[in-house]
Amino acid sequence: MNGIVRSDDIHTEIYNFKVIHGGCGVSYLNLANFKHVPNISKDIRVVMITNMPHQNYLIQLYIDSPDKLNFKYIILDKLHFECGRDLIEPLLEYIKTIDEKYVLYLDATDTALMTDINDPQSMLDAYNCKILFNAEDSYTFPDHPCVPRDHLKRFGDFHMCPQGYYYLHRNVIMYENTIRLQKLIKCAPYTKSLNSGLFLGERIFLIEALTKMVEYMNMDPIRGFPYGEVENQKLWQYVQYTYENGEIQVDYLNAFFLWLHTAKFNFLSDSWEHFNFFNKMKLNEERELNENKLL
Repeated sequence: MNGIVRSDDIHTEIYNFKVIHGGCGVSYLNLANFKHVPNISKDIRVVMITNMPHQNYLIQLYIDSPDKLNFKYIILDKLHFECGRDLIEPLLEYIKTIDEKYVLYLDATDTALMTDINDPQSMLDAYNCKILFNAEDSYTFPDHPCVPRDHLKRFGDFHMCPQGYYYLHRNVIMYENTIRLQKLIKCAPYTKSLNSGLFLGERIFLIEALTKMVEYMNMDPIRGFPYGEVENQKLWQYVQYTYENGEIQVDYLNAFFLWLHTAKFNFLSDSWEHFNFFNKMKLNEERELNENKLL
């Protein structure tokens, strides 16, 4: 993926991404009275899943615009929502029933389509991958109160050890995913990791990956992570690790996606967490390479 020449002004550039992700970003758009629905390739099925509809003011606009996008809003009929199984199994079962070549998954509460997506394959080709995730700063250890802890208890009880030992092997996955990224861009000591709330993928490959995740969820957790894990982002990080040829990548240059929280609007341009920092790092790498070729 090559660097992109663009400004450091987030207030301008926010409208140039394909998708933004984060409650702060959606609130920003709401205050700006943003109601644009871009044209999304008919090769893409856009999917959202929730048990609490009407959390995102843009969703009704997507529902009302079948001429602009193929949109599926999956509303689960259940009071308790698990940020894992309920975001994996329904997606897997649904995409088995459709014909589109690509799936664009969006978190229901905090994502917004910003600009047209006419050539999804070019987005994947830019990173030479089959699934492209939104990138978040650093390498987080996601945890949600809606995720059950039964697997941790079973592991701890069986091995007569602290439940947290279940995740000992996860450090290897985090290290390997980080090293692979740092081979693509010289970003050490900084890194980025996938955020499972936004991704574009080839549907057939996505079925393969999600099937693996369901299998891991249903295995005995006494074997340790990822067996028995039910949190979707942790599982996606593991599945990314298992594909050694880079089939699953993160949009670390923010070429198409942008993860937004309040601080993103305030970072100075020389901060590594600024939305354009990694992109400018890549541009500098390319500039130095070209200069060396001329010597």
